[in-house]
Amino acid sequence: MPGVVQVDSGQLTLVQNGANLLERMLGDPRTAEQAEKLVETLNPSAEFPLRRQREAVLTPVMAELEKERARVAALEAKWAEREAKDREREEKAQETDLARRLSAIQAKRGFSDETMQKVMNRMREENNPDIEAAAAWVSESLPRPGPMAGHDYLPSTVDPFGTASDDAAWANLHKNPTRWQDDELRSIIRDPDFLRLGNAA
Repeated sequence: MPGVVQVDSGQLTLVQNGANLLERMLGDPRTAEQAEKLVETLNPSAEFPLRRQREAVLTPVMAELEKERARVAALEAKWAEREAKDREREEKAQETDLARRLSAIQAKRGFSDETMQKVMNRMREENNPDIEAAAAWVSESLPRPGPMAGHDYLPSTVDPFGTASDDAAWANLHKNPTRWQDDELRSIIRDPDFLRLGNAA
């Protein structure tokens, strides 16, 4: 019979199942695009009516989505620019405050520029913004000045008890003040000059 092809029932079932599977894949939005690409690979001239329907619905939606994405990107760029400016302004304020506090410490402690560099190095090493602590540490590490030559107004030897100079009277004063007083009075009375003054009177 013309136009009629006889096939085995098993083959017919296989063909029908394949056609049904392809129809389901092309009709399901989750798999339609991938299925269409696979069919186009084997049959570039294939047409997909559902694709045109899908594109008619999705094209305006995608256009609006792209506009929204562009608007969000522009807002994010503005926020990033504002945050960068705020961060720069804050950093400048911190730098100004740090310079002011460093100058105050330098004036207070009389540090040289070289010593202040040591203070800043200490702050970096300890990762600590406490200038006072760093300045105190540097101050303790500085060598102490020795005695000034030519300005020694104190005696070179301090001898409060007379032991260094072998002054017996001075030493006795500290050992036994009462006895020292008696000895001094006797010494004065025995002094010839004192006796002479007494006779002259």
